[in-house]
Amino acid sequence: MDEEEGIEITAVEEGNGVSTISARSSLSMMQRIDQTGLIQMEAWNLLACCDGLCGSVLGTAVKDGFDSTVSWLCDLVTFGGQIVSNAAEKRLLQERKNDAPDVNVTDSGISVISSDFDLRSSDYAEDDDSEGVYPIPIPEVTEKLKRILDRLDEITSDGAINSKIEIKYCIGMLDYIVARLSSKTHVSRSAQSRLFGDVKDGTPIGSFLNLNCGHNNQYSAEEREKLTSLMNRACSDAHAV
Repeated sequence: MDEEEGIEITAVEEGNGVSTISARSSLSMMQRIDQTGLIQMEAWNLLACCDGLCGSVLGTAVKDGFDSTVSWLCDLVTFGGQIVSNAAEKRLLQERKNDAPDVNVTDSGISVISSDFDLRSSDYAEDDDSEGVYPIPIPEVTEKLKRILDRLDEITSDGAINSKIEIKYCIGMLDYIVARLSSKTHVSRSAQSRLFGDVKDGTPIGSFLNLNCGHNNQYSAEEREKLTSLMNRACSDAHAV
């Protein structure tokens, strides 16, 4: 029986609550692909590990089919802004801690940069697991995909031309998402939604809390604190619907 061909994307839950991705491809397939095929695989590995900011990477969603992929995109543009604005707020608070400790960071003063999309732990680069990689933040994915496009420009095969069309589409979609989540209007809206501040507008989307506890583990101290705060705020008279 011939060895099964293809690439398997598997989510692996690490002890620190960060999902890593294991990508395995069959040897028989690797032996038969040309330069364009290798570049295509490199592009797919990037996209497969693209972080959706809501607990899942693109490869896992694609593996489950079209509906899951659409759901992944919807979650990203709907709730991803809350994750990004929260990361930006923490970064700004840390930057201003020494310079102006009495200055509060308001949602109107939050400015998002590329690093705010990066949810990887500070020690991810020291991970010696050769089969596992961390989810890759969207800005890093698009940057590397653009470099792949430059390499494909040097290849004139039909496969390379078709690959460039597909990759350009993916870059355009991801660039749009970054621009949307980084816009001042969306950042302000997301910051309000995290604290149910959009209830008064009549169009609340809810506050997103990404739990890493799994099925049987306990909440972390930080998750428990956030959940308690959200429940207290939701049940208060000021936020009653």
